[in-house]
Amino acid sequence: MFSFPDRHFSTDALHTSKKLGAWREMISDVFFRVDIDTATTDTWSASISEVNLQRSSISRYITEQARGVRSRHAISADIEEFYIFVFPLEGTMYFSQYGREGVVSVGQYVMLRSSDFYNLSCDTYFNGIFLKLPTKVVDEVYKDAGRHCSNWRPAHPVLSKVFLSNLLAISDLTAEERNSYSWCLDRQLLGSLIGMLRAEEGGNLSSTSATHGLFERLTKIVEKRYSQETFTPAIAAAELKVSVGYMHRCVKANGTSFSELLRDVRLARSFEMLQDHSLRLQVGEIAYRNGFSDHSAFSKIFRQRYGKTPTELRDQLVTV
Repeated sequence: MFSFPDRHFSTDALHTSKKLGAWREMISDVFFRVDIDTATTDTWSASISEVNLQRSSISRYITEQARGVRSRHAISADIEEFYIFVFPLEGTMYFSQYGREGVVSVGQYVMLRSSDFYNLSCDTYFNGIFLKLPTKVVDEVYKDAGRHCSNWRPAHPVLSKVFLSNLLAISDLTAEERNSYSWCLDRQLLGSLIGMLRAEEGGNLSSTSATHGLFERLTKIVEKRYSQETFTPAIAAAELKVSVGYMHRCVKANGTSFSELLRDVRLARSFEMLQDHSLRLQVGEIAYRNGFSDHSAFSKIFRQRYGKTPTELRDQLVTV
C-alpha cells in the first residue's frame, strides 16, 4: 500500500530538538493545524504517506505514543471545513468530541469534524488510514452526516471492510492512474461512504433530527456559559424553553450527558488558555475562569483527558 504516494513525511531526518515543531508543520500541510504532543521526542518517531483525488485525500499515519488536539486557535486559521475518518490497521486510538469519547480499534472507524475541538491520542504504536473529505461534499448527499461525528456505533462488518479495502486499493495506484480516474474514484468513495454510515446499527441513528437540533442549540449555550460555576441543567433548559427532563433525554439520545458536554467544553477552553503564553495566568486562575472550583480535581481530570497535568503541559509548550 502507498507504493506511489503524492507526498511522504517522516521524523527520521529531523533533529530531536526541532522534531515536534517540524512535525506539526508537516501534519498541517497534509490535514490542517493540529497541536501534536508526545511524552518524549528522543525515541519518538512518526511517518505519513498521502495520496490525493480531486476532492479527497487518503493518508497512512504511523506513530508511537502521541496526542493530537484540535483547538479554536488552530481552527481559526481554516479556510475550509472537513470530515476526518480514522480506520486503525494496528493499535487503538482514543477520541473525544462534542462531549462524547471512546476508543476505536481494528475493524472499526471514527468520524470527526475539523471545525470543532477534538482530541485524538494513542498510548502505544498506531498504524492507521485517514480519509479527509470536505464537509460540503458529504452534506450535499447526506444531510445527517454530521450526526455521526464522535458518536461511535458498531461499524457494518461487511461495508466497512469493503470501504477500507477500496481506500487501500486506491492508495496503491500509480499517480497517473489516480489522476486519470480521480473524479470516478471520488464519486465511488462518496457513495460507499454514505452507504457505510447509513448502515451503522442497521441504519437507525439514536437521535431524531429534532433532538439533534436541540443538542446543537444546547452546545452553543454551553459554549457561551461554560465559565459560570453556577451554570446548571435548569438554566440551560430554561434558555432552550424545554423541560429539564426532555433536555436530558435529548442529550442522552445524542450519546452524551449534560455534565459530560459541559466538562468537555471547559477542558477544551482550559487547554487553549494554557497554550496562550500572553495570558500569564496561574493554573488555579485558569481552572476558576473555566468553571472548575476545585484546583486538584481540575488537574486530575485534565490529566485523564490529555495525559499531562496543566502545569506539565504548560512547561512543555514553553520549551518546544
